[in-house]
Amino acid sequence: MLLVGSPVLADVLEEIVVVATMREEGIQDIPISITAISGERIQHNVIRGLEELAVQIPNLSVSKGIVTENIHIRGVGSGTERSFEQAVGMFIDDTYMPRSRQYRAPYFDIERVEVARGPQAVLFGLNATAGAISVHTARSRPGDDFVADVTVEYEAEYSGTALTTVFGGSPNDKLGLRLAARVSDSGDGYWKNLTTGKNENSFEDALLRGSLVYAPSESSTISAKVEYSDFSLDGHLDELYTDAGAISDGDDKLNWVRGQDGSLLPLHPVPVKPGFEGELLNIAASMDNEFENGGVLTSVLAFSDYDWTMYMDLDSSPVPIIDSGNVETYEQSSIELRYASNDERAFRFLFGGYYRSSTLTNEQPNLVDGLGIGMGAFGFPAVGFDVGRLWSNATFSQDEDVISLYGTLNWDVSDRVQIRGGVRFVESEKDHSRGGECLVRRSDGTYDDLDLVGNSNDFLLSLTGFCPTVIDPPRQRRSSDNVLPEISVQWSLNESTMLYARIGKSAKSGGFVASTVVTPGFFEYDDETGVGSEIGMKASLGEGRGELNIAVFSTDYEDMQLNTFDPDTAASVVRNAGEIRSRGIELEGRWAVSDTVTLGGAVGFLDAEFTEFPLGPCYPGEPMNPSGVACNKTGRTLPYAPDYSGNVYVDVDAPINNRLMFHGGFNVTFSDSYLTSATLDPLGEQDAYMKIDARVGIGAGDGRWRLSVIGKNITNERVNNFTEAFLGVYRGYLQEPRTVWFQGRYNFGQ
Repeated sequence: MLLVGSPVLADVLEEIVVVATMREEGIQDIPISITAISGERIQHNVIRGLEELAVQIPNLSVSKGIVTENIHIRGVGSGTERSFEQAVGMFIDDTYMPRSRQYRAPYFDIERVEVARGPQAVLFGLNATAGAISVHTARSRPGDDFVADVTVEYEAEYSGTALTTVFGGSPNDKLGLRLAARVSDSGDGYWKNLTTGKNENSFEDALLRGSLVYAPSESSTISAKVEYSDFSLDGHLDELYTDAGAISDGDDKLNWVRGQDGSLLPLHPVPVKPGFEGELLNIAASMDNEFENGGVLTSVLAFSDYDWTMYMDLDSSPVPIIDSGNVETYEQSSIELRYASNDERAFRFLFGGYYRSSTLTNEQPNLVDGLGIGMGAFGFPAVGFDVGRLWSNATFSQDEDVISLYGTLNWDVSDRVQIRGGVRFVESEKDHSRGGECLVRRSDGTYDDLDLVGNSNDFLLSLTGFCPTVIDPPRQRRSSDNVLPEISVQWSLNESTMLYARIGKSAKSGGFVASTVVTPGFFEYDDETGVGSEIGMKASLGEGRGELNIAVFSTDYEDMQLNTFDPDTAASVVRNAGEIRSRGIELEGRWAVSDTVTLGGAVGFLDAEFTEFPLGPCYPGEPMNPSGVACNKTGRTLPYAPDYSGNVYVDVDAPINNRLMFHGGFNVTFSDSYLTSATLDPLGEQDAYMKIDARVGIGAGDGRWRLSVIGKNITNERVNNFTEAFLGVYRGYLQEPRTVWFQGRYNFGQ
């Protein structure tokens, strides 16, 4: 494991301690391919979210889609189906967060972020078939010094601003308190709308986090955290590209220029505007009790709740055709209890239990209105209805209960050989219902239910693509059981080099499709499983001045859950996609060139493909199977799976004189080409690219203050996050263009 951005002391890399195995262990002592990013690096490089963090980590891809984040590790992810849990498990302060909306909060006042690649099950639980990401927020512990830190940021390209404050310390030797807050505004927005003449995608957020650590005795510690976040974005997320024909905005390129109208959005029952907004509340409390034998009993209670609303011009054109929304609420409560034996014993064990209960509700309002443009231009005749106006709303709700038991055993066979093994049993039960309404407007202004039974009119039939599919009976239940084993062997060649081999199985629970329109026979999908093997080396070099880690991996997946959107019928197609294989090599290293300069980098080589997927989704114009209902994807490369990707960085912290320090560095991210569409459409290919971030600054020698300039994506590279075909045109979702940040930080507590 490597920690990117850790400090250098006297030309020696500081040992980093992590808790990826639920115990505190050194970075080079655990048999897992894992990378960590320090909170210091996150702050100094203005990393505000998971998407920006991913550029620091090989074989990790994070992109924003319409209704969810797309997170892939080693080419494996979950796609955009609203009901999916992520294949990359997300944990914040030991609390599992299955929904991507739960971690939109900005990354501020962070201690570190750990990214474990490959199937993780025994310690991370269900739904980590591709890997796991753990975020650890900063805490003030009993005995810590007083902290009063203020950071002000200004973005010069789009007039963005941000203010972060952190206050913390220890009022006595038993209590640590911390309060952190951040408010930010991205400014004018970096997307130009040619139809409205305005800039869009201005993002605003506010987050408040309070935490405490209380040690009533030497053997007991109580921790608690409350976190609230409010965020919003003004505008759309996408733009049209390729030849959009009659509905083109006149640009047809991926270049942060769009032509969406969005004028119909006020016609929704509650007037709305393009964009999204949400609120998030996280509460967590834990207790550690150490016994006389050295064992530790840990209990964790957590609650999470969010509300999310999004509306967009679905056709992405300058004419008002189709507007769509997504209104989602989610609530979960969980409890975990685990016991870890004394770390100093040759046999060390850990066992525990976990329970989570959650409720998810989702509404998907759609508005189709040809008023003002004449749907006859699109081949739809008027048949006694007001030309084309239709209102529909699909509803989806799901209750889930998960219970699991797990245990691990570590055995020091000798001074050089250690065996680690474990197993987790998981039972998941989901209970869901769906429904909705579909109304069409008559010429007299009234709305009627759209009933197409026996109706052969082409125009009315075309509208069914926007009417919710309702099942009978409307409520269904499914349950699944999984036994997930894992074992590893590690051999220390000497004090500085360790070899390891690891194999494990993970699973992701099945469920029910939440999309508005569902292809008949595809309401339910099964569990997916992944069995991953890995061999690797972790070496310390030059008497602690450097580190080099190598991992060779291969993972086979069965019944992979994949979602795509049928551009012809507007129906969602969810399939358990046969078999997938992901294999490759990852190399990471860093070197303390001197006591002022650190050089580091990572590269991942990947071969990820469908080994069996005869009934895959089709992109427009793709030849179908003889059955005429699907396309064979066997042997095709997965989306978000470039042949190679990585980064190289340099960090410099050098004294100018006795009172001043120079701070600087750069990060170069590179990637081979890859596909960004679930249908593997060649028109959704992202070309190979290289992005450059750099920073320079000065600060006080004692660390009291710092002034910096940070440039992100300096060469203004265009990187497409996601591609979707709809109504014969293509929508793309670009990452941010070049931004230049001025950052000032002052610590009043030193």
